[in-house]
Amino acid sequence: MVGRTGASKDAPVSGRAGKANPVRFHHQWD
Repeated sequence: MVGRTGASKDAPVSGRAGKANPVRFHHQWD
């Protein structure tokens, strides 16, 4: 829930970080 909200608010930042480390980013929110 928190991860989803943060990603939505930080769309540009989240998208960039996700591309750099998609596996790590996903785990962080998990």
